[in-house]
Amino acid sequence: VLCSILKGTYANNLAPYFEAHMNQLRLPENTPIGEVIYTLKGIDPEGSPVKYGIKGTDKLSVDSISGDVTVIQKIDRETRNDVSDNEIRLTVTVEDEVKGDEGRTANLVQVPISVIILDVNDNPPVFRGTPYKASIPEDTPVGSTIFQGIEVTDVDLTGDVLDVACMDKDGYVPDDCDHFEIVARTRETDHDMFRGTIK
Repeated sequence: VLCSILKGTYANNLAPYFEAHMNQLRLPENTPIGEVIYTLKGIDPEGSPVKYGIKGTDKLSVDSISGDVTVIQKIDRETRNDVSDNEIRLTVTVEDEVKGDEGRTANLVQVPISVIILDVNDNPPVFRGTPYKASIPEDTPVGSTIFQGIEVTDVDLTGDVLDVACMDKDGYVPDDCDHFEIVARTRETDHDMFRGTIK
């Protein structure tokens, strides 16, 4: 972790440092707004009070006195403006207090950190290439493939393997689904992609 001193450090005025700065904190993307997710802890070698700050994100804020870090906006892992490479990159700061009029300036220490955003299964799967249409003769043999292009994607990294099923639709012949089977191409199907055929 890199640290930099932005203001001058004078004799007998040592810079504060972080004892806890939340680098690599793992945070689910559905963490509620208003929840305290971490408490920063900074120490001044001379025992002066310190105050905290956060820069580089509009999703989190910090109480300058207590160091409590709070979620202030919804976090969405799938939104590129929110998260880059599954992380929120930001900077936390700790600044000491200089008392009296001794010509000394406060020390401001900055630490760049990454908060890892954990995926939650919060997006529905989406069919690609719809609508699907196929015409078949009524004497098509059982077991024949009548459509090969079913494709479903899911932007979430978590969740079960995708599954597609036939459902009867109101207003159509009942039990139509009894005549057809949807078969997954197993080598091309996972939690984020389904490819299959109708037989």
